[in-house]
Amino acid sequence: MAGARDATGLAWWVTAAGLRLVLAGVTLGVGAALALSSAVQGLLYGVAATDLMTIMTIGVTVLAVGVAAALPPAWRATRIDPVAVLRRG
Repeated sequence: MAGARDATGLAWWVTAAGLRLVLAGVTLGVGAALALSSAVQGLLYGVAATDLMTIMTIGVTVLAVGVAAALPPAWRATRIDPVAVLRRG
């Protein structure tokens, strides 16, 4: 059962590495959106530039896409033989 636990830990590690980048991007994006909201206010119709629901929806959507993008590499990492990778070096 140790092999399954190791594979799960590796999958979490790879997924977390990808999600750290996604969270950094979402944080910077929300900050930029709020900082530049006055510049785009005139271009928007029917929604405020600082509409909390819109910003949260976009953030959650980007986060969900980031999770979906991080899972295939994590799954693939659990299927690779580490000895073969080190021999190829």
